[in-house]
Amino acid sequence: MTKNQKKVITIAVPIDIDESYLEKIKNMLINYKTNKIVQDSTPVIRRHEERFNSEKDLREFMKNSGFPDYKIPKHDLGIYYDDGLSITKFEDGWQVKIAM
Repeated sequence: MTKNQKKVITIAVPIDIDESYLEKIKNMLINYKTNKIVQDSTPVIRRHEERFNSEKDLREFMKNSGFPDYKIPKHDLGIYYDDGLSITKFEDGWQVKIAM
């Protein structure tokens, strides 16, 4: 689905899905994004990975990093993807990966 000139992928899975299968799906998406950057021959300007315990800290980081339009996953194991950006929700906080 394309919305606001962004690719949005929504995956609905049964509540009793095998966690290892869900991990495989997440890894396929991560590999897709990583390989797309390499295949497009887009020069990598910076790579950054950071974890946040609070939504406030995450939002401040995103603001300072120049990302005004993004979605924060609210559910554990939820992931938001955009070109060069992924935000993953874990039980104890969020992980942000930037590759541009």
